[in-house]
Amino acid sequence: MMTGIGLVLLAAVGLNGALAGGSPDALRKAFAEVLSGEALVTRVEPTAGNALRVSFTQCPSPVSFIRCEMRLPAPADWDGRLWGLGNGGWAGHVGCSAVGSSATVQSDLGTSRLSIGTNPVDPEILKDFGWRATHLMTVAARRIVRAYYGKDAHHAYFYGESTGGGQGLCEVQRYPEDYDGVIAGVPAFDRSTRATTIWQRNELQKRLYRRAKASGVDKPVMTLHSEDGELWREMFGAGMAGFVD
Repeated sequence: MMTGIGLVLLAAVGLNGALAGGSPDALRKAFAEVLSGEALVTRVEPTAGNALRVSFTQCPSPVSFIRCEMRLPAPADWDGRLWGLGNGGWAGHVGCSAVGSSATVQSDLGTSRLSIGTNPVDPEILKDFGWRATHLMTVAARRIVRAYYGKDAHHAYFYGESTGGGQGLCEVQRYPEDYDGVIAGVPAFDRSTRATTIWQRNELQKRLYRRAKASGVDKPVMTLHSEDGELWREMFGAGMAGFVD
């Protein structure tokens, strides 16, 4: 529950304009109150266009470390919308972009501390990557929006492609109340097939590299030509028999 200090800070800052009546540190403390111990608000700072950048970290399990970032336009400029932004690949970084005059939020899906492909991944981190990080960042973002602007976003949308598209599909299936609309482009959701495809590509590159070195070529050959069709068929079987270029 919010303390009197938190309410005073939000009344002075969130309802009267960007940073009006309060410093970034005061806002950080107020947002920490809003999130009720569910996240650590690490930084609040002004950014271009009189907007505000809010950084926070969520740890829903002992091994979780989900970094999130929001961009809040000045109250006078805000269009009343919230956009959740998806990631690409294995994520691991966060850099929340502007979407017009909307508030935006993005997380790193909790993978910033991982070395993908070298160590086993804890099941709790897989949960964060698969669905939990996106949901939790959305819940927190809605609370921050309500506190900062004094009202809820009238519409909330999610946009992502590849991994972000998969995030969008998970949101629709698991938490349909999170967003009013989802744009899920080329969603990466079949992780077993995706991992196999990555292995195939890496294995092909290694074989091409060895063949190039044996032929006296200094640089690895990464571009496939028709003569590499035999190599594809050797690796992947008759299913690649029609391969030309």
